[in-house]
Amino acid sequence: MLSYIFRGHDQAGFFVHGCGLGKTSTDLLQPAKGNAPPAEGPYLCVVPVRDAWRVIPALTRKEGQQHFSEALEPAVIEDLRRGRTLLLLDMSNEGPAFFREIFDSLHQFAAQAGVAPSRLVWLDQNRAQAGTYRDVTGFGGDNALQFEIYDFFVKATASMFSPRASHPVLRDIEDRHTARMFDPAAKDRLLLCLNATPRLHRVVTLGGLIHHGLFDDALVSFPGLSYAKDGDVGDGARVMAFLAANPTLAHLEQGCRAAMALHDLKADDFAQTGNALFDKIDPHPYQRTFFSLVTETEFTSGEVDRVTEKIVKAFCLGHPTMVVGNPRALRFMTELGFHDFTPTIDAAYDQDPSPPRRLNAIFAQALALAATIRRDPAAWLAQVREAGQANIRLATSGALLDAYVARHEHPLIARLEQRLAA
Repeated sequence: MLSYIFRGHDQAGFFVHGCGLGKTSTDLLQPAKGNAPPAEGPYLCVVPVRDAWRVIPALTRKEGQQHFSEALEPAVIEDLRRGRTLLLLDMSNEGPAFFREIFDSLHQFAAQAGVAPSRLVWLDQNRAQAGTYRDVTGFGGDNALQFEIYDFFVKATASMFSPRASHPVLRDIEDRHTARMFDPAAKDRLLLCLNATPRLHRVVTLGGLIHHGLFDDALVSFPGLSYAKDGDVGDGARVMAFLAANPTLAHLEQGCRAAMALHDLKADDFAQTGNALFDKIDPHPYQRTFFSLVTETEFTSGEVDRVTEKIVKAFCLGHPTMVVGNPRALRFMTELGFHDFTPTIDAAYDQDPSPPRRLNAIFAQALALAATIRRDPAAWLAQVREAGQANIRLATSGALLDAYVARHEHPLIARLEQRLAA
């Protein structure tokens, strides 16, 4: 049993919360009494970071926020020096690309506190983070920060479909949902493309749908550029610059201009926007369409290696899916037990590190799928039904939740315990 305390926030953070979902690891993690360092034995000190900038002192001062180090009392610092605790910096709600200033700040904290950097564990969703850190900094051994992965939103979605949830997503409607998913009479659109937050690659994807004549037969959500976060799209200049830098996508310019004029498109009845939609699932848009074109949070060359709930929802609902996201997204899903709908949907694009090539391959395939579906929708649905039903069963049986816990959650906790025992 691994005891933990938390500092710097009034809640223990996404990792601790995620381990309690479905009661999967409550027997492995135990809150220390009074949220105080236990008198005996090693323990974990969790710092819920939530936003990566919060570990950089200059930025916390600028925002008038407390830096995490200010919440660590001398007893915790001393326990870090003695090796009695680990500082777990919990960013498991995000998967940022490598940003050196974040990790330079953590090294500076370790030096000032007299703590070996190896007592600090950075926890996020980006599987590429550790390798980039090693390549850029050259640190190793006790001089290196430690890295771990926890996919909070994947775990949360798996738990929402599990029979262990208080209100499983498809409870009492699984058979009806499955029947509608593979009934051509239930379909009134070709594809589903949900976009809760405007990002550059989402605008380009919508531009591709418009250019290739697929938009009018698509069910699309898109709030418009006014909801853009973090300056990702801005006034559209970044979109045009991206097309200029990638000539193989230049043909999408007019489509992208049209996409940037779109706003207030909704495919569901949820009032929430952006991150608040992570635990909102409406099966009806999936039932109305033949396949999903999922636009993930990032669309990278591999500097970010993660998936989020966006693709997991589609797979759990049995929807044939292509993803505009990071390389190897489909491989992550199949490793959890999902079927990726091959050979009906060719998954080869998923391995290509080039975003422009991936996007062009996705649209070439989407056009081919559209032609096949329009010729004989019943036959196409029959081809994907077995895989779709298997994916629904994986989610609703709880096997998906069990697979994530066995493959990722329990081994992570075991590694933390081993580091504390070393």
